[in-house]
Amino acid sequence: MRFLFLITLTFLITHSSYADESKFPTCTSIFTDKQSTSTPEPLIVKAKKLTNSEGVAKLGSDGRLRLYKLESYEELRHSHYGSDHYEKFICEIQNVIDIRATVTKFIILTRDRRVIVWKPYLDDEPEIVPNLNNVIAIESNAGAFSALRSDGSVFISNDKDNIYTKHTSTTLNKLKGGVIKIFATDYAFCALKDDGTVVSWGNPQNGGDSSKVSDKLFDVETIYKNKAAFVALRKDGTAVSWGDKDYGGGYQVKNVKKIYVDEYAFIALTQDNQIVVIGDKTWARDLLNQVKRDLDN
Repeated sequence: MRFLFLITLTFLITHSSYADESKFPTCTSIFTDKQSTSTPEPLIVKAKKLTNSEGVAKLGSDGRLRLYKLESYEELRHSHYGSDHYEKFICEIQNVIDIRATVTKFIILTRDRRVIVWKPYLDDEPEIVPNLNNVIAIESNAGAFSALRSDGSVFISNDKDNIYTKHTSTTLNKLKGGVIKIFATDYAFCALKDDGTVVSWGNPQNGGDSSKVSDKLFDVETIYKNKAAFVALRKDGTAVSWGDKDYGGGYQVKNVKKIYVDEYAFIALTQDNQIVVIGDKTWARDLLNQVKRDLDN
C-alpha cells in the first residue's frame, strides 16, 4: 500500500489573504526577545515552498519565511463543500536557512542554529524548541523530526515508544556523537556516522530497524531513501537495503556504480551496466525508463 503522506514541494498559484507582501509582520513571540549577538555566517538559502495538511511555508532565498494557515472556503462562507483553500497569513520569520514538514507541523532552522516548530492547527505562533542549540541540519518524517548538532549528536523530537521515533537506549548512545548526516523515510530515520556505520530509529517496517543488516553496514559512503526503505552504498560498491520489502528493503547488490531512486523504488546500475531493481518492479517502471534513457545517451 502506498502511503498517503504527501508533503509537496511546489510553486502552485494560490489565493493569499495578505496581499501587500511588503508589510509582513514578524512572529512576535520569536523576535521580540533575545537574539544571537554572534557574528552571523553567510546566508545561503535555497528558496522553496512546503505544504502539509494544515499550512504553507514559503522560504525565500533572502532567508525570509512566510507562514500561512490553510483555511477552506467552505468553513468561511458556509455555502459549499469543496477542496479549495486560501492561505491565511500568520507571520514572517527572518534569517531562516532550512525548513521541513510533518503532516501537521513545520520545523524551521534559523541562522543562529535554533529550531522553531509551528503547529498551524493550534492557531499559535511558532515556538522555539527549548534547550536545542547549535543545530546544523534538520530532517523530518510524517510525524516527527530529528536535529543534528554541530558536535555530531542527534536530537529526537518524540519519545522512544512513538511509532515515528521508536528507539532504545542503545540507539541514543550511538547518536551521542559522530553523526554526519540524517535521512528520513515517511515513518523512520537513519543516521550516517563518520566511521561509516549507520544508526536507525522509527517504525521498524519502514526503515527504523537495520539490525538484520547491521553486520553489512560498514564503510558506508552515502545513503539513499524513498518513502519506506533505505539503501546504503559502501566504499566497495555494495548496496545494502532495509525497510519495507515492496519499497526495496532486504536487498544486497555488488559492484554498484550508481543508485537511482524515486518515492517507491530503487535501481542499482552495476559497473558492467546491469540494471538491478531494488523493490517492486511494478512500482519501478518510471525509474526503469529513466535508467534506460541514461544508458541510451
